[in-house]
Amino acid sequence: MEPSEKLKGIPLANFDGKAAVEEYIKAKGIPQTVVRYAFYAENLFGMMKPQKTQDGHFALGLPMGDVPFYMMVCTDAGECIHQLFNNPGEWTGKSLGLASWIYTIDQYCDLFSKILGVTVVNPKMTAEQMAGFGFPGAVLLADMFRFYQCGIDRNPEECKRLNPKMATLEQWVTANKEALLKAWNA
Repeated sequence: MEPSEKLKGIPLANFDGKAAVEEYIKAKGIPQTVVRYAFYAENLFGMMKPQKTQDGHFALGLPMGDVPFYMMVCTDAGECIHQLFNNPGEWTGKSLGLASWIYTIDQYCDLFSKILGVTVVNPKMTAEQMAGFGFPGAVLLADMFRFYQCGIDRNPEECKRLNPKMATLEQWVTANKEALLKAWNA
């Protein structure tokens, strides 16, 4: 994996550090399987939760434009990793981009609205707007979304093969309905 700055022209210390470790391991000839995670769906309970608007709706401010966005449920990732460990002959020397789903932000908003019974909107936030918020890490988050907008290698189909019980987005939102609404209204 090339560092993000070399790959996409976007400096991301956290991604570039992982790429450097990956390059080092490969250069040393150490048997490995590389796993790259997507955005955690559980982030929607905390720092990246939709923000309540003045009219009582919820704005899902993830600056992706119209580019599809991958998410991963942590427990589903765990089972995928478990299967990689159970099948080293198939996976040694390979990499897997983990993802449970891929939808546009508008599609996520539509589905959240339908299942949660609230209005979730896409405020069409840009990475530049996010970077300008001024909180610690705002620029790093904005750069991460710029990187995601360039297209990343994730494979929900392979993850589903490894973990046939992996939740669909509809199943996950339905199972977490009360917790999501509680977090979003806090």
